[in-house]
Amino acid sequence: MYSISLFIMADYRSVLDLWLHTPGMGLNNLDDSEEGIRAYLARNPNTCFVAKDEDEVVGVILAGHDGRRGFIYHLAVRPEAREGSDDGIESSCIWVYPWWGAFPVFVTVYIPFFLMANFAYDWKQAAQRRVIGSLVGADALAMILFAGILAWI
Repeated sequence: MYSISLFIMADYRSVLDLWLHTPGMGLNNLDDSEEGIRAYLARNPNTCFVAKDEDEVVGVILAGHDGRRGFIYHLAVRPEAREGSDDGIESSCIWVYPWWGAFPVFVTVYIPFFLMANFAYDWKQAAQRRVIGSLVGADALAMILFAGILAWI
């Protein structure tokens, strides 16, 4: 049985060893250095996890977001830990933000983005401000609907 916990800097050496022994793992000298991972964990403290068998790190997922989009940067699992495991380290980052549903994100993020990207890029500044203001109002109404009335968020 594996235990899944948040990735903390005390796990870094074991995680680095796992990454270095994982075929096809692309590492970067700057971002994946101890200083780089420390900074990444400071920005994303609740989205990176390790799976341990006793005290040995057998899996790691380095996930995060830029405020709008989520990314999985590194996912590695020791081959001997892959077979027969139902623990699912990758599923641990799915529930970090359980209130994110596809429909609310689509309505409040993608539709306004594509509208602005396709129609408002060459408008005058006053028109852009009116449209952006109305989109903010529409987003606020959508949040009231999805969070307050429907309790989806």
